Amino acid sequence: MNNYRWQFLFVVACAYLVSLRCTYSCDAFVAGSLDFSDGIGRIPYGLIDYVGGTVRIGYRMPEFFTLFHDPCALRYRIVKANRFDEVPVFMYTDSIIKLLQQDVYKQVPKSAVRIAYSMFEASAIPIEAVEILNNYFDMIVVPDSYYINVYKNSGVTKPIFCIPIGLYLEHLLAMSVKQERGSPFTFGCIAPDGFEKNLRKLIDAFYQKYENDSRFQLVLYTAPEDMFSGQPYLKESLEDFIKKLGAKTIQVIRGEMTTTRYAEFLHSLDCYILLSTGEAFSHTPREALALGIPCIISNNTAHTTLCDTGFVVSVACPD
Repeated sequence: MNNYRWQFLFVVACAYLVSLRCTYSCDAFVAGSLDFSDGIGRIPYGLIDYVGGTVRIGYRMPEFFTLFHDPCALRYRIVKANRFDEVPVFMYTDSIIKLLQQDVYKQVPKSAVRIAYSMFEASAIPIEAVEILNNYFDMIVVPDSYYINVYKNSGVTKPIFCIPIGLYLEHLLAMSVKQERGSPFTFGCIAPDGFEKNLRKLIDAFYQKYENDSRFQLVLYTAPEDMFSGQPYLKESLEDFIKKLGAKTIQVIRGEMTTTRYAEFLHSLDCYILLSTGEAFSHTPREALALGIPCIISNNTAHTTLCDTGFVVSVACPD
């Protein structure tokens, strides 16, 4: 019995030493949402997936952490750590809103290279965020060139670089390119039901144009309703809004979407449409284009670069 006890203590001690080594032996640390299914969470996900084989990356773990959508098995490849005593490079990848709510950046030693991969779905950023970026970071990286002037005009004085978003397109490019229109012709959008995504305006515009013409339909894939039930600006559900209009050719699909289901849904569309008032990354139109799906998008924020290519129909939305 005593032998087993000592063996157990030895294993625990080894595990503790390994955890210490992991905490201090990384080439870089990343702090931010880690979620393959979400735009902002895919930034650190893709970064760790791409360089994780050559660069040892530690990831700051929140109190509750899990990876439900993890097609690259990242949960077995990250070094979980929460201390930054001897970190050589620190990268913060969460939103401006999270930056204002957290103070993890204060724990990073000034000897480290401190990088903020930053984005904000608007034409200016809050002055409080400007102060944090100027005082606690050495450089700012933005996902779209549009944001370089946004950050400069807002008062950011640190060097600003643009590194475009990385996309996982392999499963989409492996599918056949859309060649023929469907019957009915299907417009579609994938977006959470937040005010900036303009889903109600899209529904209203579609109904004004087509009413209940059975040759056309609009399908919206959005998050479970309870995710936004506490937001006061959503006074009624999308389903109730559609019912009030009397629309018969507009459908709402709710729930989490697997990578396979996501690709199948995009491929089922004849036109992808996203009239959001602000985008940090503009993932979904690019993914639709990979399948040969025509796109209609609002010409603002991160959408502007895509609108400039001529590959999409742009809708004016300057603010």
